[in-house]
Amino acid sequence: MSYCINPNCPIRDNPDNVEHCITCGNLLCVANRYWLVKPLRDLHHSPYLEVFEVRDREAQTSKVLKSLKCNLSKYRELFEQEAQILIELNHSGILKTQPSEFFTVELNNGQRLPCLVMEFVEGQDLEKWVQKNGSISQNLALEWLKQLTEILAYVHQHNFFHRDIKPSNIMRKPNGQLVLIDFGTAREVTTTVVEGREVTAVYSHGYTAPEQIEGKAVPKSDFFSLGCTFVYLLTGKHPQEFNDSQTRQLNWRDSIPDISELLTNFIDELRASDVENRPQNTQAILQRIEQIDRSLSHSDDLPVTELPLPPQPSRLPWLAISIGLTISSILLGVWIGRNIDRWFAPAISLSQPCASPADDISAIAFSPNGKFLATVSLDKTVRVLAIEETKSEEVGCKEHQDGVVAVQFSPDGTKFATASLDSTVGLGKINSNGSISSFKRLQQNNNSFPAVAIAFSPDAKYLATASADGTVQVWDAKQAKEIALLKPKIYVKNISFSRDGKYLATASLNDKVRVWEWQAHSYDQKTISLPAENVTDVAFSPMDENYLSVASADGTVRIWDMTKNEEVACLKDKAYVMAISFSPDGRYLAAVSLNNEARIWEWKKYRDGQNLTRQLKGVAIAVFSPKDGKYLATINSDGTARVRETDGALNRRIADANLLEAVAFNPADENSLALARIDGTIEIQQWSVQSQ
Repeated sequence: MSYCINPNCPIRDNPDNVEHCITCGNLLCVANRYWLVKPLRDLHHSPYLEVFEVRDREAQTSKVLKSLKCNLSKYRELFEQEAQILIELNHSGILKTQPSEFFTVELNNGQRLPCLVMEFVEGQDLEKWVQKNGSISQNLALEWLKQLTEILAYVHQHNFFHRDIKPSNIMRKPNGQLVLIDFGTAREVTTTVVEGREVTAVYSHGYTAPEQIEGKAVPKSDFFSLGCTFVYLLTGKHPQEFNDSQTRQLNWRDSIPDISELLTNFIDELRASDVENRPQNTQAILQRIEQIDRSLSHSDDLPVTELPLPPQPSRLPWLAISIGLTISSILLGVWIGRNIDRWFAPAISLSQPCASPADDISAIAFSPNGKFLATVSLDKTVRVLAIEETKSEEVGCKEHQDGVVAVQFSPDGTKFATASLDSTVGLGKINSNGSISSFKRLQQNNNSFPAVAIAFSPDAKYLATASADGTVQVWDAKQAKEIALLKPKIYVKNISFSRDGKYLATASLNDKVRVWEWQAHSYDQKTISLPAENVTDVAFSPMDENYLSVASADGTVRIWDMTKNEEVACLKDKAYVMAISFSPDGRYLAAVSLNNEARIWEWKKYRDGQNLTRQLKGVAIAVFSPKDGKYLATINSDGTARVRETDGALNRRIADANLLEAVAFNPADENSLALARIDGTIEIQQWSVQSQ
């Protein structure tokens, strides 16, 4: 039996031997690939969403298909949001999907149904599991708490938070692996779709953090929900059953006297009413779990002193690297809805190092003269290091109010800029003697959306910034004053200036490339629209202002001649392209895909894309050497870093596996590289063709 996808069809089930619904005539094999086997919830359960188990006839496996049957824009946007998040994230504890598995079906009557196909997870959610098996043991609680925290670490590292953690949103596979499901609420909005139910706020009774109920959710809101989840798992009762109406406290611990206070105390820390009293980050939680587990294992009859842990460096699964550095593309799902007042910060001296080591480095950048290296982190810090040969010394520090996701020096080396999730862009000044004199926070058009991309014009006079609501601004870099504004009203992933500074290109998922002649149309919103769809990245050639490279989610990379407004070269593949970059001489183009493959394309020689200069497997990040792009530094899926010749056989390992986060060539010495590790350490390494 197969089901018809038409939500208005009066008789949905059909015999196996037909291709069209015998009642309404619509095709039964959705997208010529998926047969709807059975509904996973009652077809009348929700007026908005339907969920089916489907048979993928290409992969010969069972999967889950969600279909949005209403045409309200707010639900469509949220449905697309979940799809984008699942496409970008790749972790064993998160449902897997591919860009090709998010599509729209058109019915015979013209109705269009957005569909999302995901991995099928056999097993039960934890709410049903506890109902069947009873409350969990202390050892299983520690094991599950560690699993879920590692999943959250990956999610938070990619600048998301879940916002609806509860037992029914956690699946247990037959092998014991936990899977966090339902990312449809992973952004701040006033209405959303949760498991097919319409809700007026992202709120689950007994599990939602107090600040989230007030519309001020933060990543630590997930910790509150996690703690409440373990109240249920350890007791078998809904947290609200323990609520004292007078004190508003949960008196749950007396019901489980056999559970150690080390664990119950920590669960209460997770669900502390005050955000600041919860653990600092996921790594602090993992460290605490390890401490509790060690104490319970080795000191069964001895008193144990419970010590609070400071924030610890992040140690995420390696696959976090393959997406995290380009994944600022879905930051729209992060802190939308925050209404925190922002301002121009006064000039602040950057003369002292930070009080604590860096944690969760997200980006690094050398100054053009190679004397300084700037690093930014999700721990809110901006650090400047003085570089001398293989040594580095921190000489300046500044903090944003939230995580920092991008950093770039101006081409003349006198300034650097940062993009932060606190909705501001930092603009720092470096004096001619090398000292750092000031740092200003520029407000992003009076909005509360995260800043996601920055770019200096080649002449260093202007700074372009983009925020998660799609706003693009151009600033006078000397006066820190806005001089142009573009509002495409759709999330902008990346921006790029042409070599002459005349054009500014924007990349937006679910939209076309927009090229803005910003000086001539500073406020009239006039742009050139190129036909490439679902754009993931853009880059102008550093040698010729006429050529613009465009990458799309379908794996296509195109080169456009802006003087003729026509495509002049095309490279096609099926893998989602995360990032593209030209070599400094404009000869080569590197495209890194979600499947950890880098394609090096001599595009003028092979304009049809049928031949590649090199195709590298297992590559997560690729960076050209600064002079002529002769060499390519890569971070690889095995955790190593290598230097390769762009068109030759050189392949030298320069760093062993240790969770590398970023790599950059020194512009003044291409034999010098900076490597950033997830634990916050920076290594300056010398290499050369002759070295062994």
